[in-house]
Amino acid sequence: MINFDAYYFVAAEVESVEARDYTDRTHPYVLTVNMKSGKSYGLQYKDKSARDGRQRRLITEIDRELRAEAERIDNRLYRVEDSLRRMDKRQLKIWRQLRSLLSLPAESEDE
Repeated sequence: MINFDAYYFVAAEVESVEARDYTDRTHPYVLTVNMKSGKSYGLQYKDKSARDGRQRRLITEIDRELRAEAERIDNRLYRVEDSLRRMDKRQLKIWRQLRSLLSLPAESEDE
């Protein structure tokens, strides 16, 4: 979960992060997060360096969360593949019997 001051969102839902100048004299710099759903969340800054620093931190947080999710998926896939490698003929026969009892469709038969 990414914290963007008062806004919280999931990194996978972020479409883009946009830094632009605004016409307001008191807060001329804007940082906007555009979501895939069409919503956008924005904050105004008085100082350009503050906005740019927050943009770098926000992009780093989004990237870190996306990499962590990809790593969790890779770890789960590795565990499944490892379990399949260790499965012997007896276990395979039991799983096939269970599948037939539950009336599940067969994906591929390697007999």
